[in-house]
Amino acid sequence: MTTWVEVRTAVLAANAAAVRAYLGPQTSLCAVVKANGYGHGAVLAAEAFLAGGADRLAVTTVAEAVELRDGGIAERILLLASHAA
Repeated sequence: MTTWVEVRTAVLAANAAAVRAYLGPQTSLCAVVKANGYGHGAVLAAEAFLAGGADRLAVTTVAEAVELRDGGIAERILLLASHAA
């Protein structure tokens, strides 16, 4: 048995647009694309969420942030990690 997932970026964008419409223009929308976009591809997911109206992105490692930058993502990226003492 083989398993697979089909990612419909239009649906990701539509979901972001629905949240964006609910929040209104005064609130920023941050899409979390950690863990390789939850297995869907970080850059692919980021592009879809940004197309849907996300203002910024969040990841959990510097490597994930670098992957987004290397993939051409220029928007703000929030690093969701603790500071090592």
